[in-house]
Formats: sequence, C-alpha cells, structure tokens
Amino acid sequence: MDISEQLKIKGNECFKQKLYNKSIHFYTLAIESNPENSILWSNRAQTYLNLYKPEKAYMDACGALQKEFNSKALFRRAIALNKIGLNQKAYFDLKRCFELNKENKEIKELIKNLKEKKDFDIIDLTVFQKPEQLQSKKPLIKMELKNKLTN
Repeated sequence: MDISEQLKIKGNECFKQKLYNKSIHFYTLAIESNPENSILWSNRAQTYLNLYKPEKAYMDACGALQKEFNSKALFRRAIALNKIGLNQKAYFDLKRCFELNKENKEIKELIKNLKEKKDFDIIDLTVFQKPEQLQSKKPLIKMELKNKLTN
C-alpha cells in the first residue's frame, strides 16, 4: 500500500470520528503525495462541507472533477455551490447527478428545492483563512464587485 493510501485511511478514520481538521491534514498530505487521485480531492471537499467551508469544498470538488469525472465530486460541488448561494449552477450539477443516479431521493428533493431558487444577490466569500494568531482584530471590509456583463 502506497503512502497516499495510508494517509487517506487515516483521513477517513479522523472523518468518522468527526475530527475534521485532522482529516483535512491527512487528505492534504495524501494529495501532495498523489495529486492525480480524484477520490482524495473529493474526500477533502466533503470534509470542508462538514466544516462549513463551502468555498474550499467547491475548489476541491472542481479539483476532483478535473482529475476524473465522479458523481460524488459533482454532488459535493453542487452542495458547495448551493451553500455559497449559486443556486442555478448547483441545480445544473444536481440534474447531471440525477441522470447518473435516478434512484437517489436526496438528489431528487434537492433539485425540486432549487428549481425555482434564484442566486443570492450578494455572496459572502472567504477565500483564505489565516491561523487565529495571525488574524487581525479589525473586521474585514465588505467590497462590492459588479458583474461586468450586467453593467
């Protein structure tokens, strides 16, 4: 068994124990050891979802899908998109998931809920996370970005 598989197993064990930060650590090491393994990216995406970090989950799900198409990674990307507020993109990913898993009631229910849901007007994104000791005590400044296509 190679090192990335051993690290994945440790990550899975931590995940089952709900030690999500430790799980992220092991999945990250496994990805560094074997960056082409889409399952590692997908597992870390799910862990980020459990930590309520949908932006990072989205990035990892996309990373998994770039390596190899995988319905779990597509589903995780859809969940991340929904949590970010990009409901229509989530809806289209879920429709693709449903084509692959027509028996999955959870996917069917999510599609039904998202069909008429609009995207959020304003989306809060956290694109990086500093260690607590390096974080500023001042609150972040909100910036408005306008979509150049709609102006």
